[in-house]
Amino acid sequence: MTIFKSLFTKKTFSFYFKFFFRTSSRIIAILILSACTKKVDLGQKTVVSVDGKELKASDFADQLANQLKHLDALRTKDPVILQKAKENIVRDFIILMITENWARNHSILVKVEELEKETSLLRSRYPDVNTFNKMLAEQNLNLSEWKNQVKNNLLQKKVILALHANFKEPQEEELKSYYKTNKESFERPEQVKLKQIVLSTEADAKLVEDQLKKGKPLSELAVKYSITPEAKTAKGELGWVEKGVMDGFDQAFQMSVGSRSPIIKSAYGYHIFEVMGKRPAQIKPFEQVRTKISQLLLARNEQIAYTSWLEGELRKVRVLKDEQLLNLIKVETQGD
Repeated sequence: MTIFKSLFTKKTFSFYFKFFFRTSSRIIAILILSACTKKVDLGQKTVVSVDGKELKASDFADQLANQLKHLDALRTKDPVILQKAKENIVRDFIILMITENWARNHSILVKVEELEKETSLLRSRYPDVNTFNKMLAEQNLNLSEWKNQVKNNLLQKKVILALHANFKEPQEEELKSYYKTNKESFERPEQVKLKQIVLSTEADAKLVEDQLKKGKPLSELAVKYSITPEAKTAKGELGWVEKGVMDGFDQAFQMSVGSRSPIIKSAYGYHIFEVMGKRPAQIKPFEQVRTKISQLLLARNEQIAYTSWLEGELRKVRVLKDEQLLNLIKVETQGD
């Protein structure tokens, strides 16, 4: 909803408009205030343009309000947060315009059936029409505007996929060099292998402990009495555990293989565990982490290539920003 009002003085007119978005406890309004010698429609003034494609002040205010609607009143008016939000909107608009230009020049488009498939998929994630419409209302969007956002996202994905063909795949030497200089990040900490039984009450745990002392195998008792999932599927075996998983398990690192713990209380119940094995800390071998390194370097190379492409495209377009108008955009909050 857009509301226009005017305040008359002897020499000037002042105009302002507000965009309201209801949150859980308040209404957030984006306020643009200006004084001028003649009447103007501030909502139609251009905040930023890229090769003549314009982002109007009213649309900018919509996006800004949507970005800030989840913040409390104090953070909403924080000048650093407000400035960052403005910069993000300007950046995203420039990137979108560059992406659309590049896609058009390379005959990349989003087909109608692709858009329908994606919108159907996204809408299916909402349990009913009312929930979906509530989401649109919270984002101050109508159905057409939402579909346009989905279309833009699909187009950006297509452009990135097209650029992917030019991304440099990491070479073997690069993988090994990264492993050599970052070995500490591939350290596997000390581990213990445990099997356990967990009971709901301390009384039950003591009864089971008595049976263990008489020689009953923990795995057999776990299948019969334990309340945790691994009792039935793995006879109580937890596998390899690192420090910090649960405070009670940390003492296992001081125990010998084959030894059994006393009853230990946790948020899950009353535990008794046995130490089945121990592994010292060590650096994982290269072959074990090769795929992970390749993924890390590929993501890094893709980011470098994308940034380089974006910078190159940015030099080809003409970007104009109305800094004065951007600075006039303020935030106002009102209670219910």
